[in-house]
Amino acid sequence: MTALESEGRRAEAEAGPMAFLNVVFAGVPNFPEPVREAGARLTKDPLFSLGRAHVVLMPGFLGVAVTSFINTFVLLGRPPFPTKIFHALPQATVWLCEKAGLQAEEIAAGVETVRKQLQP
Repeated sequence: MTALESEGRRAEAEAGPMAFLNVVFAGVPNFPEPVREAGARLTKDPLFSLGRAHVVLMPGFLGVAVTSFINTFVLLGRPPFPTKIFHALPQATVWLCEKAGLQAEEIAAGVETVRKQLQP
């Protein structure tokens, strides 16, 4: 998550305020102390001031575990900017685009491209 922070700051310095779309679609939930600390720090950080959408696409108990982890930081951390958790990409992109003034179709297409590249 430190790469997210440093690259996010670099990008915002060049392009101005940005939005953040976090999409979780696979993996095994693992939340060691460094991850929990980074999550708490990022929740309160003014980075990504246009809005933050978290999309959990993992099914079953794995998805519930990830959603609970993110939800804890959102509820306790009181992020300084609009932040919301979703379980479907279309709704998340529409919401985030309304906050950031972007096109939902472009974001959804970009996420699908990345997801196809990352999945085995």
